[in-house]
Amino acid sequence: MAVRPGQDAEQIRAQLGRQLGGRLGTGVVLFHSAIAERLGINVTDWRCLELLLRTGPANPTRLAQHTGMSSAAIAQILRRLERAGLVVRRPDPSDGRRTLVHPVSDPDRDRDLGEMFTGIHHRVADLTSSFTNDQLAVIAAFMAGLAEIMEIEAATLRLH
Repeated sequence: MAVRPGQDAEQIRAQLGRQLGGRLGTGVVLFHSAIAERLGINVTDWRCLELLLRTGPANPTRLAQHTGMSSAAIAQILRRLERAGLVVRRPDPSDGRRTLVHPVSDPDRDRDLGEMFTGIHHRVADLTSSFTNDQLAVIAAFMAGLAEIMEIEAATLRLH
């Protein structure tokens, strides 16, 4: 559904909301489900692993807080990820009573994972090739702001 000339800001925002809340949201879930399937894990486990890959080692309590999952659910996820050889627990150097969960680096798997994202990277590059640097900066700022909004709204929904 493309924006038509003459639409007012309210109509465009409503259309944008439908695209983001529906089609894009579903597409993201389907894409990450496919990645998880290729890794031989479920999508929830993949999202926890992706969080560790993106932010670095974390203790299980922090993972539970960040994801909104219970400590018991995180413990099960970490057991599955450990069995799959994707994470390892090590003592926290700043507090020996705690553990940190580290993603395991595997050059072959990391290469395969990178290849899984190649298609999407190329398609996004093609999609954005006609945008100016200023337009790309606006899009990047919008996406960063949107990600923050989604995280805040998810946390808010969990509280109520």
